[in-house]
Amino acid sequence: MSKPLRVLIVEDNEDDAALLVRTLRHGGFDPIHTRVDNARDLRAALSESPWEMIICDHSMPQFDSFAALALVKETGRDVPFIVVSGMIGEEVAVATMKAGAHDYLMKDKLLRLVPAIERELHEVEERRQRRQAEEALRTSEEWFRGLIEHSPSAIVLKDTAHRFLLVNKRFEQWYGMAEEDVLGKTSYDIFPQDAADVYTSHDREVLEKRTAIVLEVTVPFADGTQHPVLATKYPVFDTRGNPVAIGIINTDITEQKQLEDALLRARKIESVGVLAGGIAHDFNNLLTGIMGNISLAKMLVDQEAQAVARLTEAENACRRATALTRQLLTFSTGGAPVRQTVSMAELLTESVNFALRGSNVRGVFVIAEDLWPADVDAGQIDQVLHNVVLNAVQAMPDGGVVDVQADNVWLSAGEVSSLPEGRHLKISVRDHGSGISAEALTNVFDPYFSTKEHGSGLGLATAYAIITKHDGSIMVESEVGVGTTFVIYLPAIQDDVLPAQDIPDTPLVGSGRILVVDDEASIRDLLRAILTTIGYEVVCARDGAEAIAVYQNAAEESRPFRAVILDVTIPGGMGGLEALAHLRAIDPQAKVVVSSGYANDPVMANFQHYDFNGMIAKPYTVKKLHDVLQHAIEGGPR
Repeated sequence: MSKPLRVLIVEDNEDDAALLVRTLRHGGFDPIHTRVDNARDLRAALSESPWEMIICDHSMPQFDSFAALALVKETGRDVPFIVVSGMIGEEVAVATMKAGAHDYLMKDKLLRLVPAIERELHEVEERRQRRQAEEALRTSEEWFRGLIEHSPSAIVLKDTAHRFLLVNKRFEQWYGMAEEDVLGKTSYDIFPQDAADVYTSHDREVLEKRTAIVLEVTVPFADGTQHPVLATKYPVFDTRGNPVAIGIINTDITEQKQLEDALLRARKIESVGVLAGGIAHDFNNLLTGIMGNISLAKMLVDQEAQAVARLTEAENACRRATALTRQLLTFSTGGAPVRQTVSMAELLTESVNFALRGSNVRGVFVIAEDLWPADVDAGQIDQVLHNVVLNAVQAMPDGGVVDVQADNVWLSAGEVSSLPEGRHLKISVRDHGSGISAEALTNVFDPYFSTKEHGSGLGLATAYAIITKHDGSIMVESEVGVGTTFVIYLPAIQDDVLPAQDIPDTPLVGSGRILVVDDEASIRDLLRAILTTIGYEVVCARDGAEAIAVYQNAAEESRPFRAVILDVTIPGGMGGLEALAHLRAIDPQAKVVVSSGYANDPVMANFQHYDFNGMIAKPYTVKKLHDVLQHAIEGGPR
């Protein structure tokens, strides 16, 4: 089968051109050809078609092979050019070859034409493939050079004599050295000797072991800082398997180390948190015994006796201790708020004064007389105020004044980011201390961020988390040398009336049978004493299983319980949630109050969701216990 061949014939003699075409066909080609005999036509033909072969007569009346060659070179194309002549001397033939012709033939020896064309077609294909390979190599080199230059790692190539062959831009940035100042030098020429000793020993290890090594080193940067770096060093081999270079990839792992340290701190904090939660639970049980007995003692003595004042002061101390345990619980669990409607004016005054106790800073209060109450977790808000005031105290080591202001405000939608339209409390705490820089101000609520030398960076982060969980907002403004102001917004309740349990002098009386379920014998004994004094008949159970049996027997004997006080957590026994399900199966209308030393337990924060009629957090007073129990008995929420 004939092979197509696009051939341009530069020839003034038509007969000679026809002879060339016949020779090509006889040799197995199917020539697609055009004949030209002057510069103008040749230039036009070259611009119109991609020719595979040019066959040119040496001498024509208006043209010759040298001029034709020059025109072909102008195009930049690699097209085989063969000179064919009737009369050509050896000197002219050599000159045409030097000018760029690929071969020359005599017209009376055209048997060489086809082999010459086949050879030139093969060679031009080889040249094309070689150009493609070279272009691909250049492109690949550019790609890899781009990867190396834009890599976040410092990349180095050394020869086996430890001289630098290549460094990238990251290396230049780290060490403050230009590539031209490094190439050809060793580590001893550019680094301190102790560092160069380490780097060179590692390089030798790579060459001796003929394998990659990965290690962590500390690298001094040009700015004077020390950075942990993960260094990967590997041997580069030639085609015979001999090591000819050392490749080095150095990655700055400062951020990774910081994250690892933060994770380690978080795990330590989590472990401490679990411990803190357990301590707070046990301490709350102890406080329940103390506060309950104090409260009961106040009922049993003459109200005019001097002992009442002392007992009241002890009761207040227990309340402050309760606030501390709730801070422990918030720290241990992140603390879902156990909300109750409270007087914010009282809470604000007590919390700030308690935080300032023992310092050389005094508080100045400007609190609206009709300050709205709020539905908050008093213990958690106390913790927020304590952390903010402590920050103010530390900002004024020489003493001073903390200005505390609280107002009722109506916020329009969008007035304060993320807060809805409605009634809010605006609480401002302002110190006159050193202030916080603009750079640090954006990070004050970030965990582990602190401007203090020994600060944990958790106080304000905890405050931010608590206020956010209360659907509020906390912001900060500061000016260096002038002071800092923290502004807290909290949703206010929609009416100004505090709940009934905050109204004093409610009669503490009751009747009927109460089932108390708690694993602590001291708590069971205390509740028996308190409730019996109030007027209830009390039966106690150690865990949920015993409680279910007692409740079932009472129902069968037609001696039902008016209410159940159920501890939510009972180690080694059936706890509150499981017991509640069984009690509901026995009596769907059972009045069940959940209790726990874990005041921040989700069940305590959302007791209605878990189908309890009431909730009381340990420790508590006689009055608090009485009010919660009465509310549940009289139809408290389920």
